[in-house]
Amino acid sequence: RNHWSKFSVVLCADGGANRLFDSVREREKLVPHTICGDFDSARLAVLQYYQQRGSRVVKVEDQDTTDFDKAMRQALDLRRKGDVAFSSIYAMNALGGRFDQTLGNLQTLFMFQTDLEGTPLYLLSETSIAVLLSAGESVVSVDSGLERVECGLLPLGESCGSCSTSGLRWNLSSQAMRFGGLVSTSNQLLPARPPVHITASSPLLWTMSHSL
Repeated sequence: RNHWSKFSVVLCADGGANRLFDSVREREKLVPHTICGDFDSARLAVLQYYQQRGSRVVKVEDQDTTDFDKAMRQALDLRRKGDVAFSSIYAMNALGGRFDQTLGNLQTLFMFQTDLEGTPLYLLSETSIAVLLSAGESVVSVDSGLERVECGLLPLGESCGSCSTSGLRWNLSSQAMRFGGLVSTSNQLLPARPPVHITASSPLLWTMSHSL
């Protein structure tokens, strides 16, 4: 609620509309631009409430994509048409909860990597944030005051032949990472919070604890 006004557009993926409706008191002030999905979760009364207050309600029957995928497609279509402009995407409540859904949300990071054209897509829970870093060089700023010390780098989806970092308590030096081998979990940011520099031969998932 405190960050709502900072976003150029807010979309709800199916049952996310229920969660928004049930969690806030000032509903009239927090009306999403679009609600989309196959609506196997969203309550009819909730859809009607927001539709009457200006929300676009878009039903997509495709069973081969998740509701998060559908919301991402809607957001990118809005930008392509020039209806909205944004330089980053934040997916709230995208981590935690059911493990299969969390993995599905991580899959969405990979599926939309090309379509995003460099726009970062952040997955958030109440305590963590995750973003997919492209192969090559990445710089992560960690001095906003909201970051906690814990962080990690994960070779999700494929192994990483070589990764080097600076700005972490335990840095990597041209090391390979893979599940079943080395992964960088439970790493830490440095007390002075210098930027974290990462050079990797493959995409890596960057995770970090936060105090939003």
